[in-house]
Amino acid sequence: MDPASAIGIAASSLSLLAALGRSVISVKNMIDGIRNVNEASGHLAAELDTFQFSLSIFEHQVRTGAIRNHVAGWWDSQSLEALLTNATQTFSRLDFIYRAIRRDRSFLDRTREYLRTTMYDQEINHLKLRINTYISAFNIPVLMNM
Repeated sequence: MDPASAIGIAASSLSLLAALGRSVISVKNMIDGIRNVNEASGHLAAELDTFQFSLSIFEHQVRTGAIRNHVAGWWDSQSLEALLTNATQTFSRLDFIYRAIRRDRSFLDRTREYLRTTMYDQEINHLKLRINTYISAFNIPVLMNM
């Protein structure tokens, strides 16, 4: 792929990377209030920290141009945009789940949050697997650059 295409990949992906970063922060903020209720939420918070770290390294490498050729060699612009869009949708779903868990608060906050969290456990675990896949995907071009 020629350098102009690689630059195009970087330019189109920067806005998606920024949106994804905001989504991660939003979900992390949601989980902070629920973390003590369910152990799975605490594990998800750790996964999000790892994801955010991988994303920040990937974004920095793309912004500085250090891995443009490696990104271009690994993904074409449509594939990279699809990956970033899919990751954003995953975080949107997590945001929706944790908003549902925190909705309709009453004096039984902890009990209600626990029940709602366990109701969503299977979906949350599936989304955690997707997050791990994204972490691996973002690390590939960074490792290829080393």
